[in-house]
Amino acid sequence: MTLNYKLEASALEIRGERLSLFLDKRAGAISLSRPDGKIKFGPILFRAGFWPKPQDKKFFFSTVVLPAGPEIKQDQDTPIGKAELISWPINFGPYQLSEDIAIFPQEEFALFRVRLSNQSPEPIKVDELSPFSYRGAGDGLEMGAGYTVWKFYRLGYQSWSPSGSIGLMEPQARARNFLARRIGLAPYLWDRQSEFVFSSEYMAEMVEPELDLACLLGFITSKDQTGVIEAEVKYERFRRFEAICDCEGVELKAGSELPSEWVMAMLTDAPRAGSKKYFELWAKAMNARAPKPLAGWCSWYYYFNKISRDSFEQNLEQAKQLNPKIDLFQLDDGYQAATGDWLDWNGKFDLSPKQLADKIHEQGFKAGIWLAPFLASISSELYENHPDWMLKSKRGWSVLGMINPSWEGKIAFALDVTHPGGPGLAQGNYWQAGPRCRV
Repeated sequence: MTLNYKLEASALEIRGERLSLFLDKRAGAISLSRPDGKIKFGPILFRAGFWPKPQDKKFFFSTVVLPAGPEIKQDQDTPIGKAELISWPINFGPYQLSEDIAIFPQEEFALFRVRLSNQSPEPIKVDELSPFSYRGAGDGLEMGAGYTVWKFYRLGYQSWSPSGSIGLMEPQARARNFLARRIGLAPYLWDRQSEFVFSSEYMAEMVEPELDLACLLGFITSKDQTGVIEAEVKYERFRRFEAICDCEGVELKAGSELPSEWVMAMLTDAPRAGSKKYFELWAKAMNARAPKPLAGWCSWYYYFNKISRDSFEQNLEQAKQLNPKIDLFQLDDGYQAATGDWLDWNGKFDLSPKQLADKIHEQGFKAGIWLAPFLASISSELYENHPDWMLKSKRGWSVLGMINPSWEGKIAFALDVTHPGGPGLAQGNYWQAGPRCRV
């Protein structure tokens, strides 16, 4: 099936087999809908937040300035294959904001990316780019019985982050302390916690569980920016649902352009299959590795960092006796003298990495070892001898990388991999630990 286009003076309508788009050229907004009418969503805008000068932040919305006519390009490359591409530029003084929309004739999703161009004579600092943003106007998301029954499925930033589904009418558990905020949330969300705002990293799915419908927003590229999804319910209204790229104040030089990551917007009547497809396409777009899965034993999930040589070897012997169908036997946190001193082992392990690896191999297993090569605790010899190797804030302070109450020193700083000594150290941790352990 090919796409059907209907071009008018004030609008462009694009119809595919499973998704339709409507570009309102007068309003600078986009609407999405399923051909069966089960889900409609709009108006969608695109925006940027940047600083032309210190103390002078500006927000550039597609709905504020009359956009130019959209340009249609066929058979264009995208991170997941060929598509028809709609480019929609908007000019605001020396700045241009261009929305790219990739449409696939037989799919129930489209891809969105926004590009900010700086044609001023001075550099600017860019905070955020949003290629897909609903901010309370119009009918919003029309899906089933409405937001009072919807579930917000959120994805965690890392293994310690909250994830799962929560109702938009349910009270939210919030990060109340410094540790939970700094470890469990992406930096962009540290100061954006509110009882009205629902947030997720990389993807989120708004689900109508009674009718099995969903609107999914998910970044399928994650090369240069951390993508976050935010929804907001306030004053008895579904007010916001948007995908935001955290640009961290990156400098955009005069005459340069900064693109956001690509985000997928999907309107589906199969939420679980839709999320599965999203993850598969994210992996494809990022060339994710697909190694053969290993079954194994890891010390962390019972001993945490209280593991010792005796406990490790007892489990190793029992695994041999039970003859489980596992490939890997892995030593996790608890062996190192300090976080950052990965090649120096503590008193609980009175043997070398190679000797322990040999014992594992003798039992017929592959030897695995855990390490975090980009961290150095405040009590480590690495930090004591090379504090200049740590990543620095604008104020010149070492950047916090991790807080773990069970670690000696508790605080760990982030290693600056751009420092002449940093990359060699991180690489050395891998290349030296590997041969020593004969993983």
